[in-house]
Amino acid sequence: MLSLMSSAPEFWIAALESALGRDRVLTDADRLPSFAGDESGVGPVLPSAVARVRSASEVGEAVRVAAEHGVPITARGGGTGKAGGCVPSAGGLVIDLSPMKRVNAIDKTSMVAEIEPGVVTGDFRRLVAEEGFLYPPDPNSLATCTVGGNVATNAGGPSSMKYGVTREYVLGLDLVVAGGDLIRLGRRTLKGVAGYDLTALVVGSEGTLGVVTSITLRLRPLPRAVRTLLTYFRATADAASAVAHLAASGVDLRAAEFIDTLSLEAARAKGGFDVPADAGAVLLIELDAEREDGSIDAVMEAVGELLLAHGAADTSVAASESQREAIWSVRRDLSASIKEGRRFSISEDVGVPRANVPELVARVEKIRDRSRIDMSTYGHAGEGNLHVNLLWDEPGDRDRAVRASEEVFRAALDLGGTISGEHGLGIAKRRFLPWEQSDPVIALQRELKRVFDPSGIMNPGKLLP
Repeated sequence: MLSLMSSAPEFWIAALESALGRDRVLTDADRLPSFAGDESGVGPVLPSAVARVRSASEVGEAVRVAAEHGVPITARGGGTGKAGGCVPSAGGLVIDLSPMKRVNAIDKTSMVAEIEPGVVTGDFRRLVAEEGFLYPPDPNSLATCTVGGNVATNAGGPSSMKYGVTREYVLGLDLVVAGGDLIRLGRRTLKGVAGYDLTALVVGSEGTLGVVTSITLRLRPLPRAVRTLLTYFRATADAASAVAHLAASGVDLRAAEFIDTLSLEAARAKGGFDVPADAGAVLLIELDAEREDGSIDAVMEAVGELLLAHGAADTSVAASESQREAIWSVRRDLSASIKEGRRFSISEDVGVPRANVPELVARVEKIRDRSRIDMSTYGHAGEGNLHVNLLWDEPGDRDRAVRASEEVFRAALDLGGTISGEHGLGIAKRRFLPWEQSDPVIALQRELKRVFDPSGIMNPGKLLP
């Protein structure tokens, strides 16, 4: 096994420039910082070089050079991650996949697309919508995140309540493994059970098993009718309780987003959400249907009545597509709005069974009061996935905030949940994996990592403790 960094940077960088061309390799001190961090708050780390690749063969060459010289590799897309998954190893190599943004095929008959990992998620969703199809995964960073990054973290989004997360749409992958070889995983067919499902294993592996160079995606028919309902509650507890009632109702909701008091205040400060001053929390509900025949309106009316029966003060349905988009724009901006004016923050992402959402919200509020750290809770409550943002302004409060975030993890696990619903573990949360998984399970994952990456060069220090 090669030890990492077996060659000095000048040697392996020269080899990389020879393989790719000097114009494809960045080493400038003024450009490297752009590839040193993500949106997690994890401290940035400078790589020695960045390879801006344009094809699978160039990825293979970059990985081959890195493997020969024991250089750690970190693949990068849009840099929107929340757990430090694309923060590079000190002095290592970043493989920048953002230039690989070709949509190579959209097969309308098979409802399958072949794309490169650098395609921006929002751009891809719009492109297939023009063809009459839906690609459901819709993380809130969809305007800037890439599908390759979504594959790395198995990203979700509001509509995953109905449609599921990225893994449900990845049929196959091209993967460059640690020696530089390109292998094909998965299939183009909707069904297939030949061999182990290595495609599903790679999805969510955060670049620790290889570098994805092509993705085969399943598409769905584009819904023709969509309705968005905004309902407000005077008490956060009532809104959280209503989520559980919605989940038990049997209505096939596309999304059910929960926004607590502090999150709502941040949205109001930005001019968002038209709700009364006494609103203490909001639920954002969405339905869709294959055709516009009026039946969706009857279902939405029933949902509104159920919410009013379980504590909602009032409900309103978006009257137009522009109003609907304005509502969702406020929701997608929440992460930034909450942090505005605050010096420090930690963004956590936990999940519990949907029936336990009210108890999770209650426990987070108790942790907030006990720790004296402001906490904003919002997110995909319809599937039990909530984002808890811890906010403070004095540097000396950091230790207390970190302890509070750990209490949030403990609360989620105690309620039968998980320490990460959709952001991954990266650097920020990998040390907590033993809280959720047993030693034999973690050991098995380490063995799998060694099979794919015997030299340990693929995104080391991420995911596994």
